[in-house]
Amino acid sequence: MSEEALVKAVKISLISLVLILFVGMIFVFIILPRQIRGKVVEVPNVVGRRAEEAERKLIGLRLRPVVETRRFSNTVPENHIIAQSPQAGMKVKLGGKVNLVVSLGRDKVTVPDLTGKMIDEAESMLGEVGLRVGVRSRVYSEKPSGIIIAQNPPPKSVAARGDPVDLLISDGIYPEPLIMNDLRGMKLEKAEEAIRNSGLSIGEVSFQQAKEREAETIISQNPSPGSPIKAGDKVDLVVSVPQVKKRLSSRPVVIRHIVNPNAEGEVHVRIVVEHQRGIERLVDGYFSPSEKIERLAFVVGKAMVRIYEDDMEKPVKEEVLR
Repeated sequence: MSEEALVKAVKISLISLVLILFVGMIFVFIILPRQIRGKVVEVPNVVGRRAEEAERKLIGLRLRPVVETRRFSNTVPENHIIAQSPQAGMKVKLGGKVNLVVSLGRDKVTVPDLTGKMIDEAESMLGEVGLRVGVRSRVYSEKPSGIIIAQNPPPKSVAARGDPVDLLISDGIYPEPLIMNDLRGMKLEKAEEAIRNSGLSIGEVSFQQAKEREAETIISQNPSPGSPIKAGDKVDLVVSVPQVKKRLSSRPVVIRHIVNPNAEGEVHVRIVVEHQRGIERLVDGYFSPSEKIERLAFVVGKAMVRIYEDDMEKPVKEEVLR
């Protein structure tokens, strides 16, 4: 090859190389970035995921995760995503930024010392630090009634804001036990009076036919005589009803009444039964609100029962017994 031809070939090669480099630079610096910038991707939902998992998910889609802030949350566990921006489902360009809010977990507080405090004061102290009263248990102790003896979690421990604190509260000194009196053989009205005078309350009163028993006398009781009891306990009674011979036209009926529960103080109660034998006053005395009254009456034919409370002119209840 002549020298002139060699020079010409070198020139052609150099020109070709320059053209290739020029075209490559145009593709790399102009065409390719435009193509990349033009592509979009749908933002996935990463709320509730662990922060590391959310970041891997976004990077895998060629998005750029950025932790914008971290804050406490009572509902989202620590190091999990609380919120994201843009929201899930929105379209963003490849390489676009997705801002994340990461949970620090529940806010931690120091549990105050509640021992020796009354329940109202304890509730106030817990509310001030964002805690609340949990289970309340009561036991007898030498501490005055209503005083907090113990707590869980203990004082100065760390708890999450909103957590409950269980309390053990004193019920005062254990009361001395009472002994149940023997009411058997007493008339129902006298037995009820004895029950009230002992600081007890009347429970269920049932009636049972009994031979050679005076009407409306106590056959049995619960608690039984001699049993240990405490103030306010209920006493159930079984009251005798004499067997009625068929030739008699009278029949036994049980009249029940509950004293007005909304009354203030004792209520004067009168129960009157009117039937063919005349008018009988079964009850005429004072009773506590909500107290149960049960009386046995023997009526002939149709009977009218009238019950009065305080106002003896106007009955609170009228009932016809057929």
